[in-house]
Amino acid sequence: GDGTVNAVAAALVGGDVPLGVLPMGTLNHFAKDLGIPAELAEAVNVIALNRAASVDVGEVNRQVFINNSSLGVYARAVIERDHTQNRLGMAKWPAMAVAAIKTFRLAPMLHVRLDMNGKLIRLKTPLVFVGNNRYRLELPMIGARDRLDEGVLSLYVATAHTRWGMLKLLFRAAFGKLRQSRDFEAMYTNEVWIETRHRRLHVAIDGEIVRLQSPLHYKIRPRALRILVPEKPA
Repeated sequence: GDGTVNAVAAALVGGDVPLGVLPMGTLNHFAKDLGIPAELAEAVNVIALNRAASVDVGEVNRQVFINNSSLGVYARAVIERDHTQNRLGMAKWPAMAVAAIKTFRLAPMLHVRLDMNGKLIRLKTPLVFVGNNRYRLELPMIGARDRLDEGVLSLYVATAHTRWGMLKLLFRAAFGKLRQSRDFEAMYTNEVWIETRHRRLHVAIDGEIVRLQSPLHYKIRPRALRILVPEKPA
C-alpha cells in the first residue's frame, strides 16, 4: 500500500537505487498515477523491464511523502479510526465511517498562518491538504495526478467554516463539482511554512499519522526518487 511504499521511498530518496512498486494495498494511489498495472504479474514485468525514471517527493519537517500530507479533519478522522479499530475490533473501512461521523460532529477548525513566496496568509479552515504535484479536481479523474515531476506542491485549503459547509464540500467533492474560491483556495509553490496556535500537531502523511513540531516546513524535492515505470505507449 501507499504507506509501505512511503517507508521504502524515504529510505531510497536521494540515491541511485530505483524503487519497484507492487500495488498490493487498498488504494495504491502512487502506483495508479505512475501507470503501474494493478495486476500483480504485470507489475512484476514492469520491474523486470528495469526502466527507471525520476519523480518528485514532498517533505514536511524532513518526513518524506509520495502522495500527500494534511492536517485538520482528515488527520483527526484517522486517529479516531485507529481508536475505533482497537476498541471495537472493527474492520478498517467501517471504522473510518464511524470516525468520519464523529469528526464531522466536532467540526474542528484550525487557525493557520501560511508563509509562502514571501507572502503571509491567515486562514480559519477545517483542512489543509498539501500534495506532491497537482491533483485533478474534476471527474472522472478526481484525485489523480497527470505527472509527478513538475516540481510543485499543491496546497488546497478548505473554506468551509461550519458543519453544513463541510458536508456540502464533501458532497461536491464526491460528485466532482468542486469550485475553486467557493469551496477551497488552491495555491502552488515549491515551499511553504505552516504555523498554528498549537506547538505540536497531528499530521497525516500518506495515510499515516505523525506528531510534528510547529511550524511545519513543507517543500518539494524535485526528481529525488528513482522509480521503475512502464514503457510509455507509442
